[in-house]
Amino acid sequence: MITKNKFTLTKEERKTLIYNGIQFRSPLEIFTYKLLTVERILFTYEEINYDLMPGFTYSAELWEKNAQGVFGKVRSNKIRAITHTPDFHIKNKDNVVIAIIETKGQVMADFKLRRKMLLQLLELNGKSVPYYMPSNLKGVEECIKMIKNYE
Repeated sequence: MITKNKFTLTKEERKTLIYNGIQFRSPLEIFTYKLLTVERILFTYEEINYDLMPGFTYSAELWEKNAQGVFGKVRSNKIRAITHTPDFHIKNKDNVVIAIIETKGQVMADFKLRRKMLLQLLELNGKSVPYYMPSNLKGVEECIKMIKNYE
């Protein structure tokens, strides 16, 4: 099992969320990175960005409230693409993705939709792999134990 001291974040890591020269988005991501490294599991961090829905231009007028709360016509009808970049892709020795780890302390509504779209995209393209979404340190440890057994 994991010794807690080895993975405790330093004050600097907690403050900046930078570890090993990489800017992370949460302490849980740093913990996951450290544990994957120690366990010698091949992985990449935020390497693959999935296009879930292409951007497009809406042909009719768009009306909505702006940032100041004033209702009016929207200047641009360009709708941005929906993309998603999972935190960790676990790979085998042939560099093929065999699992995804998405660390989430708190899940927002937009993430739930993007996650569904990602899982559908993977399924439709015949690239479905185990998908882990731990929300705490114990969950990360459990995921990594399962991945090690899966390898």
